Amino acid sequence: MRALLALLLAAMLPAAVAVSGPATLQGTVGVPLVAGIVASGGAPLTYDAIGLPAGLVVDPASGRITGTPSAAGITTVTLSASDGSSSGSTVMTVTIAAAAGPSVVNAAAWAVSDGSVCSLQLVAGALATGFAASGQPGGLTLSAGGLLAGTATAPGLYNITVSADTGLTWTTLLLEVVAAQPGAPLFTVPAQPVAAEGATFAAFITAPGATAFAAADLPAWLSLDGGDGLVTGTPAAGTPSANLRLTASIGGASAATVLAVPVAVPTAGDPLPASPPVIEGTVSSGLGWKATASAVASWSASGLPAGLSIDAASGRLLGSPTAAGNVSSVITATPVLPALPVSSTIALRVRTAAPGAPQLSTLVPPVLTVGSPAAIAVIAAGAPTSYAATGSADFTIDADGLLTGTPTAAGLQAVTLSASNASGTAVATLLLQTAVRLVAAPAPTAPVAFRAT
Repeated sequence: MRALLALLLAAMLPAAVAVSGPATLQGTVGVPLVAGIVASGGAPLTYDAIGLPAGLVVDPASGRITGTPSAAGITTVTLSASDGSSSGSTVMTVTIAAAAGPSVVNAAAWAVSDGSVCSLQLVAGALATGFAASGQPGGLTLSAGGLLAGTATAPGLYNITVSADTGLTWTTLLLEVVAAQPGAPLFTVPAQPVAAEGATFAAFITAPGATAFAAADLPAWLSLDGGDGLVTGTPAAGTPSANLRLTASIGGASAATVLAVPVAVPTAGDPLPASPPVIEGTVSSGLGWKATASAVASWSASGLPAGLSIDAASGRLLGSPTAAGNVSSVITATPVLPALPVSSTIALRVRTAAPGAPQLSTLVPPVLTVGSPAAIAVIAAGAPTSYAATGSADFTIDADGLLTGTPTAAGLQAVTLSASNASGTAVATLLLQTAVRLVAAPAPTAPVAFRAT
């Protein structure tokens, strides 16, 4: 009986506080670091770190150690945690190296839900000579370009040491893998998005089943549609790579991740993708979109929806999507003249085709001239009874699918076309490319369309 009572009493008492790490902490003079005390037991806990090097402080509520070391050396620090009734401690050795080569300068604290895909771009303060990392959870790997990515499957607090000079000097960042909430969505990254300074960008955040998305500390050049997770923007010169702190939710259950958006720095003369990057489509319908760039280029793409391909010479999207969904695809412009290729990301929203609904035919994106009237015939199978066009104030569409108007400004416009009948609607994006009329060049005048019976 006494043994049984002892077991019951032990089960009722809170677990004793224990501090398990980190045993070591590495940093570099003048380089920010973020680390976390790893402890277990009662809650809430109060933390302390006695003997921290100059420039570092501990938050007693969270146990995070943050700051920028100001002097090189090796220090022994006592870490402790307490829940008011019990406490634990351990010793940590802090090694701060003198600044030497390039360092990772974007150390911070991030959180990701167990089972979600994440990606984190390491950023060097100068040209990296070689990225390295240790201490990351299983499932995450580091690329040669400094992208730490994968699926973290073991909840816990991870102090990750990172380097941009092949391991000569290090700093520390913090990644917390939190247990997934029951019923919460899980993030996936079918295609890692990439961006480039001056190039249009769009990508879908993917978490199947999620009904709402949110982002903390979203860079000023990006905007997020909280309904479907569409992120859009164009990074200006000098824009650093971004790591987006994201949440996706279904009802009251939510998941977290970090998604990297690496931003490349093109050089003068490199072809910058310029076409509006959000494309609307429908299963079994064609499109009228093509990739354009600031210089002559050939095109390739990865991650396109099934049924679509890109024409290398013209940049046109060919074919018809065979499955519905929100898809991100990376397109690459490879210059014809000596220069470097440039990649960016486009977003395709493909709708389900209702049985009996119209099917839009593929269109060749027209090249127009400011001040010259134009007419484009929109063709659809399935006996459409009405058409609509949105996205351009210069053009209207009639009941027969004839899109007419006179462009008033040079540039690129994405027009969303739709054809409907009693069974449903098909939509597709048509790209209008308008140039300025050359002085003394002849300007076409109406009529620009003819009908015959």
